[in-house]
Amino acid sequence: MNNDLENEMLSPERKEEIARQNLSKIEEMNSQSQQSSSIYTVDQGNMPSPKSKPPNEFEVQRILKGEPVDQPRTSNKRKINFTDENGNVTEVDDQGSVHSFSIPKVGYYFVPEKHLPSRGDFYLPGYSIAYRAAQTKEIKHYATTDRGDYLEFSDALNYLLRYCCEIKIKNTISHLDLLEFDRIYLLFCIREITMPEGTQPFTIQHDCHCGYVNDLPITKDNINKMDWNIPIGDDPEKTLARYYDPEKRCFSIKTKNGKNDMLLYVPTIGTTSKVFNFMQKELQKKKNTDFNNIYAFKEYSKLYYVIPDHKLIDEKGSYVKKILFEQNQWSLDKIKLFIRLTDKIEEAITPSVTYTCKGCGEEVSADIMFPEGYKKVFIDDATDISDELS
Repeated sequence: MNNDLENEMLSPERKEEIARQNLSKIEEMNSQSQQSSSIYTVDQGNMPSPKSKPPNEFEVQRILKGEPVDQPRTSNKRKINFTDENGNVTEVDDQGSVHSFSIPKVGYYFVPEKHLPSRGDFYLPGYSIAYRAAQTKEIKHYATTDRGDYLEFSDALNYLLRYCCEIKIKNTISHLDLLEFDRIYLLFCIREITMPEGTQPFTIQHDCHCGYVNDLPITKDNINKMDWNIPIGDDPEKTLARYYDPEKRCFSIKTKNGKNDMLLYVPTIGTTSKVFNFMQKELQKKKNTDFNNIYAFKEYSKLYYVIPDHKLIDEKGSYVKKILFEQNQWSLDKIKLFIRLTDKIEEAITPSVTYTCKGCGEEVSADIMFPEGYKKVFIDDATDISDELS
């Protein structure tokens, strides 16, 4: 029924009673808004819920007429101070729409981009990375890898990162979006908070050019950052850093003739694992091929650098075949340039540490290798366990 017509049918006494009730509601709402300076109420520790705002003049008129008033809800976003593992305090919100990161779940540690070996240069804006301590099932899966089998190690490490990390890129959460280089850093982040206090650091041995063998402790804090200032050729000013495109988050290579221009990407876990799966299927079609041998993949290994997103790779491998076909049409000059450039990227993204040799006193760089087996990160075979046995 029309409100005006219904209003005319009410008696004067009924109209006066309705008006008193509505005015009482207005006074109650105004009283609530004055009692607290916050727009939130807390209900037994749950997320804050917004109070209703006091009605404006237009809404008062609707209330006096007995008409409904739908007030827009105030955002329930809250801001808190988040402290990372290094004591850095940053103001963040629980919806992640103002800042370029979101609050990690309970038990997770947030990774500031400045600490990543990649410095976050190749992730889309708004990403966040967090990690937690490994649990028994994850350590068991990782520590049962065979010594020297890189493909099995890669699979076990990806399993560990899948369950112990939260990598958020735009609206998706997937460990597949993590850069290959950053995953070694996260491995040691997880180790640091998983191992009991007093555990000896993971160490590797490195032979300096002087002949002295150095014992190097490896932690998340001494892994080198990516160095994009390595000269590509004889001109020291022409480095990979010169061609970094901050909008495309890749290297945009420009050539003098314009015919050999190309975009080169730093590979993610998703890209390498999906290309590996494609390669295995292709190699299985060939006789006498050991597809567990990493050297069998040399024909395909450079594909990582021309695939912008692992989501483009379908199960049938149609996209990978398309890229292979396009590369086969490249000129010899473009192929040579491509191989030289990707060799430089591979050199830059190889995990390493820099130390001062105890023999000659020079500063030396050493690649992070696992010659004694990958499981040593969590389980050291050299540790004497006889004291634990009855």
